[in-house]
Amino acid sequence: MAKACHAGVYAVGIQNMRVAFLVNSGLRWTALVSGSLLLAWLMEKAGMPAAFLLAPMIVAIGASLNGFHFHINKILVLLAQSITGCLVASYLTQKSVRFIWSHPVLMVLSVAGTFVAAMVCGLVLAKVTRLPREVALWGSMPGMAATVLAIAEEEDIDGRVVALVLYTRVLLVVALVSVLASVFGHGGPAHLQLLQEATFSSTAQWAILVPVIGISVLIGRTGVFPLATTLIPVVLISIIETMLGRRLLVPFYLVQAAFVVIGFQIGLRFTRDLIRKALTIVPMIIMSNTLLVIFSLGGAKLLSWLFGLDLVTATLAAVPGSFESVVGLALSNNADMSVVFALQTARIFCVVFIGPALVRWTIKNVTW
Repeated sequence: MAKACHAGVYAVGIQNMRVAFLVNSGLRWTALVSGSLLLAWLMEKAGMPAAFLLAPMIVAIGASLNGFHFHINKILVLLAQSITGCLVASYLTQKSVRFIWSHPVLMVLSVAGTFVAAMVCGLVLAKVTRLPREVALWGSMPGMAATVLAIAEEEDIDGRVVALVLYTRVLLVVALVSVLASVFGHGGPAHLQLLQEATFSSTAQWAILVPVIGISVLIGRTGVFPLATTLIPVVLISIIETMLGRRLLVPFYLVQAAFVVIGFQIGLRFTRDLIRKALTIVPMIIMSNTLLVIFSLGGAKLLSWLFGLDLVTATLAAVPGSFESVVGLALSNNADMSVVFALQTARIFCVVFIGPALVRWTIKNVTW
């Protein structure tokens, strides 16, 4: 009887521990999400780029360093990567496609030049910091930060240091381009033709997004096809947009939710040892990113001279910063949006389709 009573008390105790754990876990997640959304809102009010990616990352780093442990379901990560792929495809506008086809020399010179500069700066960064080459190269990769991070994670590369390198460059680029735009730009409404293209209705939009995201997540979960969760949405939605002559807009809240998941995934993996190591290499990261920006400004000057572009448009088209911040600066400084969108979009597509192969080729064939 005593044994049965003892067993009953033990079972109740275990049950209470489970309930407490679930309650505490729920409270921790509530605090993490609430803090991230509040910081993202404040960052957006301050005009900072990619707020819904950076804020969750910062809050998650703080939580991780203070001993709070969280687990993010793999399905959520795959969904976030797939939504990021849909977002990339949504930038493929008809006007951008026409500009790309009608200016092939401009496209090749700009995109190839930026990629060569990024690979050189990545190799220099790896050399002076002893970071793994793949981490330094992905950190130096031009393109939308969320896309680069999603692909790096799919390639099983440490996204924590990649994020550190990327966002150091984003802050540097935003500061430099803002100064340049204030000196050479012309305030006022920008070329808005790109924003007036035909789009899908809300029903059609979801009818496309749901199966595309579902297919990419199912294939990505198998692990058979590398980068499936990012590449499949890019390919399928680009084909649909081209065939139907309409642009698919990914809902704002869906994109921000994906950014939050990616930010959590990276931030929660930071440790005290990694932070200490990161602080020692920050000066070298700034040096490498400054070198990349200088290369880009030189390329912008060349594009301006060869093709008669104004300097602000050429710079915004060539600079490897945050896509969102670059477009925002272009809209507020009367830059030619067809040029900026075309070159930035082409670069994002190149990151998705040739980025992984380019990084592997560079690591294998460049020995210095």
